Amino acid sequence: MERTIARGVKVLRARVVSEPVTDYIRLEHAITDANLRAGEDIRWLGRRRASTLALPGNDFWLIDDPGRALERLLR
Repeated sequence: MERTIARGVKVLRARVVSEPVTDYIRLEHAITDANLRAGEDIRWLGRRRASTLALPGNDFWLIDDPGRALERLLR
């Protein structure tokens, strides 16, 4: 991922989670710093909200040009 971002590619990652979150998801959240340091722009989104926004029900990446509208939804 670091090499991809070093080339100037923008990477937005949506982590879609069920609520209430499990211990595993809490662990993933706690170690997200490594992904952030690599340059990913990560957003956490509840699975119910993802379905109301017509987004995939699982984690996904948007590479290079994710579009402003989607970025605003995930902020």
